[in-house]
Amino acid sequence: MAEFENLDMLKRWLAAGRKIKVSKNVEARLINDEKGHVWFVKRYRSRSLFRVLQALLGWTRGERVFELSFRLREKGVNVPQPSACLMCRDGFQLDSWFVCEGLEGGKDLRNHFFEDKFESLGGAQVVMGRTAEVAANLHAKGFVHYDMKWANFMVAGDGQFYLIDLDGMRRPKIATFTKACRDAARFVVNAREFGLPEDHVRYWLSQYSMYLDVDVDDVEKGMAPFYAKFVRRHRKKYNVSL
Repeated sequence: MAEFENLDMLKRWLAAGRKIKVSKNVEARLINDEKGHVWFVKRYRSRSLFRVLQALLGWTRGERVFELSFRLREKGVNVPQPSACLMCRDGFQLDSWFVCEGLEGGKDLRNHFFEDKFESLGGAQVVMGRTAEVAANLHAKGFVHYDMKWANFMVAGDGQFYLIDLDGMRRPKIATFTKACRDAARFVVNAREFGLPEDHVRYWLSQYSMYLDVDVDDVEKGMAPFYAKFVRRHRKKYNVSL
């Protein structure tokens, strides 16, 4: 990972982009360069002593996501192409930066659904089949996302489906199927709370099970405790009826 000295230039570059997320720990934006290319840039702030020590020892969140993205792409998992990771001092802080392709013309699954119920993507059944394939492929390679909500499925302008927001991604050593079922439950909770017709939900489950080569009943049994937990949380946090 390169260490970059000109922090002011980085801050100006980041500030010029379209805001995706800004919090005390993370800042993410989409940036257009002078050639018209779109880049996704994420800054991880190392505010705690623990994070600073991790950075000094050579481990940063930006570098982790950068390396993970390469590993996933090598295994055929659809994630954006990583481009760079940097570390930069900002007083006491040692911030890391992750840069990847910006998926020009992209829009997440949630926005597509509320815009036209997936009609521009060929209809709900097509979308459920594509997302089931992407999710099953990730799990078949031994990885779990840990936040497989609709907002973390991105459809690029060319129609390709990608998983984004890889901060929580892991490759567990045990109980991989159980943790994969957690991902599936997260996806299905979004589908039902957004009002996707149940036949399309059932289709997603059948396609996911087929691609993963497991019985759909086993998937539903594995999902059950996680689904119940997500439903309770969403009812309390978002006041949704499920």
